[in-house]
Amino acid sequence: KIDCFTLSGSGEPTLHKNLDKIISLIKKETKNKYPICVITNSSLLYKKEIRKELRKADIIIPSLDAASFNLFKKINNPHPQIKLSKVIEGLINLRREFKGKIYLEIMLIKGLNDGLKEIEKLKKIIEKINPDKVHLNLPIRPTPEKVNLPSQNKLEKIKKIIGGKAFLVTPSLKAKQYKDSLKIKEKILEFLKRRPANLEELSICLGENSSLISKHLSMLLKEKRIRKRFHKGKLNFLIND
Repeated sequence: KIDCFTLSGSGEPTLHKNLDKIISLIKKETKNKYPICVITNSSLLYKKEIRKELRKADIIIPSLDAASFNLFKKINNPHPQIKLSKVIEGLINLRREFKGKIYLEIMLIKGLNDGLKEIEKLKKIIEKINPDKVHLNLPIRPTPEKVNLPSQNKLEKIKKIIGGKAFLVTPSLKAKQYKDSLKIKEKILEFLKRRPANLEELSICLGENSSLISKHLSMLLKEKRIRKRFHKGKLNFLIND
């Protein structure tokens, strides 16, 4: 069942010069039957022309992961021309102009932006933006550097501080760990049945942290279900016949 059409991809939708036309085309082809959602990193929302491109969407999910510039740099690694003050300004103006729903997304990382002082600062900014909902998320995709996740208890505290608009949109940590331990080996085996791959490829293609993939690769090697082979200087894994 289709809930909505989401524009996100592996890049930033607001960089597309024909975003407005794409939204219009989807609405036309689907006879306006489904809502259109756009996920954005918020970096270009300070530009009026970008906000205008988004006006025909039904839902916008912009992100804001920090209330201080230093944390903004650490977490998002923005282009030097992108300033946190401009991002916040763009979000406030988006709310004034946009008639649809805005679900603000915050990605929480242990030891960076999950401190209660930082959350209090974020709360004040959120009140200025006035989104319809606040989605509290976790970095579950592979990242260039290892990151730690806040505890479930900490997430509940953060949710309480932000207030009634806040929702945890990621599975509980215990449920996620159970699911990973149950299914990750099968996902690796299914992939390796198609072709050999190295650790980095498996991590990216399966959307899992490399340390988790490495752990299960070791288990599969011990079980002799896979074997390893060096190819062009890289350690590859392949299925045992």
